[in-house]
Amino acid sequence: MKKLFLSIFLALSIAVTVRAATPYQLSDITVCDEKSDCAIILDSDGYLRDSTSHKKIFEKPFRQTISDSYLLLRSGIHYIVERSNTTSSKNWDLLLVTYATGSSPRAERVISLSRSFAMKTSKVYWLGYECRGDALMEQQYSPFDAAQMALCGGRRQPEFRDEGKSAITQVARKRGLVVAIPVYGPTSKQDAVYFFPGADEPDAGALLCLKNCKSGSESFGRYGGWVDKDLWIDGVLHNTEKPYEVTGSYVYVGKGERIELVGKYLRGRLYLRESPPAVKQNSEGSATFEGSGLRDAFVGKWHSFTSGKTHDFFIASRIY
Repeated sequence: MKKLFLSIFLALSIAVTVRAATPYQLSDITVCDEKSDCAIILDSDGYLRDSTSHKKIFEKPFRQTISDSYLLLRSGIHYIVERSNTTSSKNWDLLLVTYATGSSPRAERVISLSRSFAMKTSKVYWLGYECRGDALMEQQYSPFDAAQMALCGGRRQPEFRDEGKSAITQVARKRGLVVAIPVYGPTSKQDAVYFFPGADEPDAGALLCLKNCKSGSESFGRYGGWVDKDLWIDGVLHNTEKPYEVTGSYVYVGKGERIELVGKYLRGRLYLRESPPAVKQNSEGSATFEGSGLRDAFVGKWHSFTSGKTHDFFIASRIY
């Protein structure tokens, strides 16, 4: 996805319903520039600066070449730096940090992907690695170098991993790029599987996770995905104090109305019912989600009691 398109999309997404024919974009993402309320800005020389004091956060800038481009985004408490490379052997890096004005930056993730080609078939494939944790960054370095030293213990070599043949990955492959990479860090030793809906290249504005997504002990979290072939959705799920009970909500991207959800998750099976408004507590709700998955991602059927129609649904974890 082009950077210009991202800015245009974010400006228009409030006013229109986003159809699946439109490239998928995470909702509630801010492009950090001088007009935003981000605590960090990226200047024309490649330095990250505090937007209030304009002081350099790191002593060294991002590497700048003709083929490298950078984008700074914010999602909630997280700041995301995306580095894209336009050479034939395309490289893509993502840095996920937290920062508040006057504080020290903390690194949570570094994801590095590289495109390659199979010699015999010329088939394109992606390899890479991720380092994960929660660590202070040494500010005498450039941001990516500081994050790699804090989380990876230095640079890692990109590796290829098989993303598997689960029902979830099979659905995802039909709708975009799926990449599996090893994860390093104190919180995980498993491989992670990432998904870029509607894209054939990595994109920070369209990043979902299918496997080994959580950096802590949380069971559920925030999700993105679709219902049928037409509508992108964004939602959140939570455990409750009752065993197996799940609550949450979701929205159709581009529409402001949030729909509450209640249900259960047990032995890989998810059942959610749209919770009716307080004035209609005797109602059974207007639709259900029934599917399967392992908390990171789910695939199944959405059924409307109102219209009687049933459609496929897919949701996967957001890491920011």
